[in-house]
Amino acid sequence: MAKARIVTRVKDKTGLAKSKNKSEYLKALREKHSQFSKNLKYLISTIQSNHDAMQAYSKSRLDVAKAINALTVDTPLFKCGGDIPMSAIGTTDGCAVDGENPSSAAAAKATNRQMSNSSAIVAHDSNPTSFAAVHLQLHKKTKLYHRKYVEHILTYAADWERILSTRVNKHLKHAEKLRVDLDHYQKKVEELNKDANKTMTKGKSVSDKGVDKLKRNEQKLVNARREHEQFVSDLCGFLEEIMERGWKDLHPL
Repeated sequence: MAKARIVTRVKDKTGLAKSKNKSEYLKALREKHSQFSKNLKYLISTIQSNHDAMQAYSKSRLDVAKAINALTVDTPLFKCGGDIPMSAIGTTDGCAVDGENPSSAAAAKATNRQMSNSSAIVAHDSNPTSFAAVHLQLHKKTKLYHRKYVEHILTYAADWERILSTRVNKHLKHAEKLRVDLDHYQKKVEELNKDANKTMTKGKSVSDKGVDKLKRNEQKLVNARREHEQFVSDLCGFLEEIMERGWKDLHPL
């Protein structure tokens, strides 16, 4: 039985036997869905690129703040340009570790001088409003936004594509299996009918075994056709819904 199915598949792929049971409408929907899937994957790649670009810009802006901080230490510009919160002392991005207590003002001044030549950020005032402080605070908020961006946009879009792709591919494979089964029984019934006709043209009667075999395969053909047509109809409806109502899944983005 398995060998017969393989022969049917090979003949169909090589063009030696053309299937009469391929749905042209399903074929058209598959082509539309293929383009829809490409567009969705392109959207995900652009979202990822946008996220990477935002992260790179946030880092470059932070680097400017760190440079201003380092250059204005012990200068008249420190308070308006480079001063930053004490909670940012010794950090590399201005964000204190959760639960960590900020240093005292005296410790901040000492650390300020000790780290002026390093890449870490140094502070003076407890609650400054300098250029560097504003950008450090902005960077802190941006890190939170990045996490939410990944969770609510990137992950959402990736899950959307993955779930659709998995379901559609699974259904298409099953539809192809049902189509091969239908082709197999259709061909088998045709061959059995030919054999029966040849027997009768010779003036002989078809054996009971031959009649039973033909009836069994005719019933299998009826069942295979019904199952194939029903599944293909449901699959077409599913593909239509994906493309016609896809904007509702896109809307949250």
